[in-house]
Amino acid sequence: MAPNCPTLSTLILSYCGLTMIPGSFFQYMNNLQVLDLSYNSELMDLPSSISNLESLTALSLRGCGGLKSVPALGKLKNLRVLDVFQTGIKEVPQGMENLVKLKFLDMGGIDLDDLASLELLEEFRGGFCDLHNFHKFTSSHHNYEKDWWYNIFVGPPVSDFLLGGGFDDCIPKQRRVIVEHCTIEAGGGEAATSIFLPHGIDILEVMFCRGLSSCFVDNFLSRTTSLRGLTCRIFGCDDIEWIVNVPSGRNTTTDPHCIPFHSLDVHHLQNLVGLCKGKIASHNFSGLTELVIHHCSRMLLLFPRAILQDLKNLEKLAVGWCFEMEEIIGRGEGEGSSQSSSTYTTADLPKLKKLQLYNLPELKSICEGKLMCDSLKSMEFVKCPKLKRMPFYTPPTNEHPFPSLGEIRVYEENWWERLEWEQSHLNTLFQPYIIYIVNS
Repeated sequence: MAPNCPTLSTLILSYCGLTMIPGSFFQYMNNLQVLDLSYNSELMDLPSSISNLESLTALSLRGCGGLKSVPALGKLKNLRVLDVFQTGIKEVPQGMENLVKLKFLDMGGIDLDDLASLELLEEFRGGFCDLHNFHKFTSSHHNYEKDWWYNIFVGPPVSDFLLGGGFDDCIPKQRRVIVEHCTIEAGGGEAATSIFLPHGIDILEVMFCRGLSSCFVDNFLSRTTSLRGLTCRIFGCDDIEWIVNVPSGRNTTTDPHCIPFHSLDVHHLQNLVGLCKGKIASHNFSGLTELVIHHCSRMLLLFPRAILQDLKNLEKLAVGWCFEMEEIIGRGEGEGSSQSSSTYTTADLPKLKKLQLYNLPELKSICEGKLMCDSLKSMEFVKCPKLKRMPFYTPPTNEHPFPSLGEIRVYEENWWERLEWEQSHLNTLFQPYIIYIVNS
């Protein structure tokens, strides 16, 4: 017999060990607004009567791992919250397109199709099996300027644990997109091969993708990132040769490809030639605080001198296992020897706190002239046998240089003792902070 609860508004049955719910259980709960069935891991089916709860505003099935499907939801047009995270559901519930009032949607690892009708979303987590469906979703929300939070995975089906969070603690307050094991098909012009990034994106992770444009930022269109800039991680994408490459004549002030970076973490890009090329927009790197480059074997030069003026906020620089790299700061294309004037003799990274250089067998130079970085807190030099000179410089008027320095990790003592110095007294100043990894 179905319970007769016509005025019941909230029903919480989480962690109850439910294995089944009678078919007519919800028949007389027409005013039910909140239904929480979360963490009933042995619950296999939901009764069809749930489809008629037209007053329902929140439905949580989170943690119902045995649940493989749900009845049609098309009548639940007042639903604001839907959470199917960590369930066994593999397909989008029937009638999802009718849930136009949804504000919180957590679909876990379910492969999504078209969610263009859900224009009121404020918090969203879900996955798209390919870039085509993701592109449709982001295109429909591209002019959506209201603040919203999202955690989106694009690629082959993914386990829920990679997405994290859930109904109880809501989606972590971030705006993150992960693109993994995808292929961007060439053809059809720029609009067909460039991907809209959602409004206000904070974090972008691109891993093991194929068919990308040789210039990383050309693969993405974004008119709005977070105010602090984009935290970006790129891993194993062998088509990429440049992070930013601006052809002559491109207007960088209005170019939607001009993504401002806050943090850039680059790993295993086997064909990466350099960080940037051409006349880049100043805001590409003016907010960059952290740069990590690992296992990029074609790079010879990290920074062209021309962009040093845009790196005033850089706090961490870590470069490792780039086996062909010869210079950290040097002349880029078009910067001839005539430019080695006084304006180029001193490089200034005023906020740099951490410098790490390791396993760079061809590295010959950190900086051709002088390098000012008085905020350094730690340095690490491991297996850079061809590096013979330290360019660190502090003005003679500076009575307390490197006031925050706490540690210098050096792989080999003999190598350190043979170094030449731009200012020899800094060798003495640094001595108390040295930790030798290998005593020789």
